[in-house]
Amino acid sequence: MISADMLHTQREHVRYLHRREAFYVFPVGGNQPGLSRQLDALAWKDVPIEWVTYDRGHGRT
Repeated sequence: MISADMLHTQREHVRYLHRREAFYVFPVGGNQPGLSRQLDALAWKDVPIEWVTYDRGHGRT
């Protein structure tokens, strides 16, 4: 499982990981406006929440 910040939310990074059958989570925002609009249009309210965790460290929650 690979996670990264928005700097790595780039098509070429995702293609590289996909070719290697990696699991990944990248945040999407202003750096990918088209993808952000597509994700916003999904029916998120219909997706059940299966697991939640909260962590605190380095002054962040």
